[in-house]
Amino acid sequence: GGESLSGVIIDFSNTTISNGTGMQFFGTNVAGAGTITLTNGSSTVSGSGTFFNANGVTSGDVIYVNYSKYTVSTVTNNTTLTISETYNGNTASGFQYGIFRNPLSNFGLINMTFQDTPASTKLVHLNVVENFLLDNVSFKNSIGYGLYMENFFLPYVNNLRASNNLGGFYIDGGDVETPAFINGLVANDSVGAGFLINNVRGISMSNLFSSGNSDQGMDISGAINSTFTGLYSIGNGGNGIESDVASDSHFIGGASVKNGGDGINTSGAVAATGSVTFA
Repeated sequence: GGESLSGVIIDFSNTTISNGTGMQFFGTNVAGAGTITLTNGSSTVSGSGTFFNANGVTSGDVIYVNYSKYTVSTVTNNTTLTISETYNGNTASGFQYGIFRNPLSNFGLINMTFQDTPASTKLVHLNVVENFLLDNVSFKNSIGYGLYMENFFLPYVNNLRASNNLGGFYIDGGDVETPAFINGLVANDSVGAGFLINNVRGISMSNLFSSGNSDQGMDISGAINSTFTGLYSIGNGGNGIESDVASDSHFIGGASVKNGGDGINTSGAVAATGSVTFA
């Protein structure tokens, strides 16, 4: 970690792609099945439906839960481990969590362009990353997603553009609650959807623009307790905004017009638990 790239154009047009990704930034996703219970003043983590031992969780791995990061100290069995810090939040059960090993951290991609992959599923892939900056970056002409970002913590993402890709942005939070700044993303002229947003929990996104994509402008699935402000979906082939299996989430401001399907389709969201509001 601790590195930044700035002012660089990375062109893959004369590159042989063997791993399905133009450029990748990786840590290791260790565990995330089931839910956990945390008790105020205790360092013990109790799991339900977890497999800490079976998944190989070990001392030094990091656990992300309830907007915070902790370090694993010991692992007792599949359902019990301890953290090196005392938990000082509210006692509660049913927490979603993620356990990562060696997350790539403290890096930045600034004023950059990634382009022209001849055969790839992802132009740029970020997986198990934390405390990172993406600012003023373009992703274009990829036979895959422009940016594929999953299992992240503490992202600062601003002013990104994805154009002429198989898909624009794939963003999957892995159900980890995290403070996040994600603003000013533009996706246009994709063969598929402009945005595919999955499993985000407790985050905010603002000023997302999608136009001229052949499929959905924005497909938002599994958004829990999240807020989306300023969504603009114009002239896409499918629904402008598809909200599927969202709960306790809010969509505020923006416009969805001149799309091939519905402006806003909320069939999955309405059927889900909790409240979903559009204003």
